[in-house]
Parts: sequence; C-alpha cells; structure tokens
Amino acid sequence: MKTASRLIVGSVLLLVLIGSLWSPAAAVCPCAAKARSRPTGYIPSVWSASKTPSWSFIVLGDTRGISAAAEKRLWQAYLAKKQCARPERGYCPAWRRLVYARVARRLNQGRAALAVHTGDLIYCGYCGPDWVLFEKIFLSRLKQKDRFWPAIGNHETPYTAHDRATLTPQRPCLRYFHRAFPNLVTPKKVCRHTYWTTLRNAAFIFLCTGGRTMGGPKGSYRCPVVSVEAQVAWLRRVVSWVARRKRYNHVFVTWHVPPITCSKDRVSIGATKFGRAVIDLARQYRGRRLAFTVLNGHEHVTEAFFKDRVLFLVAGGGGAPQTTQTRTCRCGPRRAARLVGPSEYRWCASKRRGQVRPVTVNYFRFTLGGRRLTMTEHRLVDPGLPSRGWRVRPWGRVMHFWGQHGRMVTGR
Repeated sequence: MKTASRLIVGSVLLLVLIGSLWSPAAAVCPCAAKARSRPTGYIPSVWSASKTPSWSFIVLGDTRGISAAAEKRLWQAYLAKKQCARPERGYCPAWRRLVYARVARRLNQGRAALAVHTGDLIYCGYCGPDWVLFEKIFLSRLKQKDRFWPAIGNHETPYTAHDRATLTPQRPCLRYFHRAFPNLVTPKKVCRHTYWTTLRNAAFIFLCTGGRTMGGPKGSYRCPVVSVEAQVAWLRRVVSWVARRKRYNHVFVTWHVPPITCSKDRVSIGATKFGRAVIDLARQYRGRRLAFTVLNGHEHVTEAFFKDRVLFLVAGGGGAPQTTQTRTCRCGPRRAARLVGPSEYRWCASKRRGQVRPVTVNYFRFTLGGRRLTMTEHRLVDPGLPSRGWRVRPWGRVMHFWGQHGRMVTGR
C-alpha cells in the first residue's frame, strides 16, 4: 500500500510539473516564447512595406514656429506680399508649412513608408493654440497618423513651474503631445516617452532627452519621467533583441539633443551618454554587421558626422528660426568626429566668427537597400521666395560595411 501511494503521489507531482511547463500557446505557436521576450515599448508599424528591393522613409526635425501671436502676425504679412519678410534674420512662417505639406503629400502617396521627427514640433508644448495650428497645417492632412513617429523635444515638455509639477513618473502624460499621438498611449493609459518599432530590415528606437531645467545641472536637458540610466539599459535590451534576428541590417536611434554638434548650445548629459552607448553597441555587434545611425535635432542647422562607423545626423532645418551668425564653434580634435556631407554643413568649422551662414530649410529621404543607406536632401531653393520650389540632391551613400572599416561616399 505504501508503495502504491508513493507511486500515485509521484505521478500527480509529475503531471503538475508537466502542466506548468506546457501551455496551449506554446503548443500552437513555438514563436510565442520569442514574442514574450520582446522588450517593452514596442509599437507595431501600421504600414505594410512592399516587397521591392529598396524602400524609403523621411527624416525631419525642428519644425516649430514662434509664439502664437507673432506667428499669426508674420503669416498675415506673408499672405499679403507672397514673400518672406527679411528671411536673412532666420525665420519665415511659410517654411514649416511648406515642409509639412511636402512630407504629408509623400506619406499619403505612399512614396515614403514613414516619417521620423527628431523633436520640437511646436513652440509651446503646453499651449493649446500651438497644437491647434499643428493639427491644422499637418496632422489633419495625414491619412494615417500612425506613420508619423516623433521624438520628444524640449519644446514639447513643460517650461513653467506649474506645468513641470504636473509631469512626474506617477503622472507621465504630456498634456497635448500624447493627445496628438494616441498611438503612444497604451490600452492601460500609460504614456510612452521611449518606444521602438520595426519595419522590414530596420529597427527604429526613440529616446527622450526631456527639457531644460527638468532636473540635473542648470542648463542641461533631462527627461523627468525616465532616467538616463534606465533608458540606456532599455536601449541595450532592444538592440540585443534586434541583433538576434538576422533580417535586420539597420538600427536608427532618435533623440532630440545631439551628442555631437558644432553649434552654440549646451550638450545634454543624457545625450552624451546616449551617444556613447550607441558607439559601444556598434562595436559590440560589429560581427553581426548592424549599421547604426543616430538622428538628432535641437540645433537649427544641418550637420553630419561620422564616428566609429556610426553616422550622426543633426536634422534641424525643418523650418524653425535659424541662427544666421556663427558664434561658438565646438568642432575640435577632441571630438574625433569627421564632418561629412555637402560643404554647407561645415559652415561653423569653415567660416570665421560673425560671418553670415546660408539658411538651410530641408528634410531628408533615407533609402534602404540591404545594408546600403542612401541619403537624399530636399532643400527649399530660395527661403525668401518659397514659390520657386525645391531642389532634390542625393548627397551621399553611407556604406557601413563596404571594406574593412565603414566609409561614406559623398555626393556632389
């Protein structure tokens, strides 16, 4: 009897153990375990990419205007004269409208899979009229809003002490930003500040550098909801997941404040750590042959750098007020980053202080074909007379793994 009872108890324990290891989902789909291991913050892409050998997406940034009252006054003056008033001062209200119109048309026509925005969509992130204008001139024109992927810029975050008090880890929603982009809010009403998505052979990762005086040293930029350390750890998990899948060749990491720039503003502590983390990941997965590209904004200029086989693009020419005078140039040997691209992108390193630099209003089209990345600049021909149209110029092909070290071939 004792032996029989022991056999019964052992059989029951064995059945319980088998039941805990087996699940219907795993029996039906062996990929369920892999799906569960996907890092948090993933948002599936709504665009079904065609099976053509190459596909493209748009990169733009810093399309904000100025204060609502001044914007309205300048726009009325532009409509009366059909010409920008003194564009040499660095701003015209027609610039951002023209950029938004071109991007919306390309997305609606299917000529681009998605659009990546590096931040600073509007001037005042906690001002309702600014978002009403943004909805009117851009979001209302999109057939699919889910194909527009923005990073959070410092102008989307609160500036006043009252508004800063409303943004905490317990209440992480930005008042107007997450209303405009409901796809960044989970079904459980959790607002995302960092997220990622995939499309064909590329992964897109978005980080948050936050706003000025949102914690940390004075003048720095910091996300008040997710710490820099937590974002770096999350970035490593996402890249590790991507690197284990052979179909991915490109990783595009986007945040607002650039870690490498020649312009005058102060670099964020978080942005510097993000840049170092991406370079470390590029070295770590060099054998995996993943091509890393960093997309930034914040500085209202267009700059491109190549460092440790990572392309750093500052796409800040989307129509925001531009600095027309060269001030502090911080491109020195200590940064060990090579300036690349057309000569207009080297304005700060090649001109003397006080000289006027050219106004550059543009956005980019990235075309991916396997491991090759081709960048095409779409630039407003004459910022003073926008009706003259645009100039399309393929300026470079980034070939990360042609040869022993990655290299860039610059176009004319």
